[in-house]
Amino acid sequence: MKKGNIDSFKGLINQAFMNRPVPAGMGSGPQGVISFCNDVLRPTIPDTIVTIHDQVLKGYMVTTGT
Repeated sequence: MKKGNIDSFKGLINQAFMNRPVPAGMGSGPQGVISFCNDVLRPTIPDTIVTIHDQVLKGYMVTTGT
């Protein structure tokens, strides 16, 4: 995310991903997350580093602890 490498990000997120709820006007799929990261987070807090501590899968639901 810090370097804006979209190809790496696409390799990490399932194309069926749905984010709920999302801000008005922002897509709920993978492209919405990419847009949020590149258009909102990176310009305002460019030195942010996200560390994923764990991910838990139960059926079709995944939660991520950061």
